[in-house]
Amino acid sequence: MKVIDLHGVIHEDVETVLDHACRTYAAPFYVITGHSTRMKELVSIYITSRGFIACPAIGNQGRLVINEK
Repeated sequence: MKVIDLHGVIHEDVETVLDHACRTYAAPFYVITGHSTRMKELVSIYITSRGFIACPAIGNQGRLVINEK
């Protein structure tokens, strides 16, 4: 499964990184957010707007699993 690591990505650039990931990779894929609540919110908002869903990965609260609806 493809992994998108957002460590070091500023909040303003999250949409650009996720846009590329959504166009390039098939779901499911992981997005590593770390434990930042704000980063998880930004990812969830964008992913939902693109018709995907974001769920916390089992056993690792620092990453989200992106799936198709």
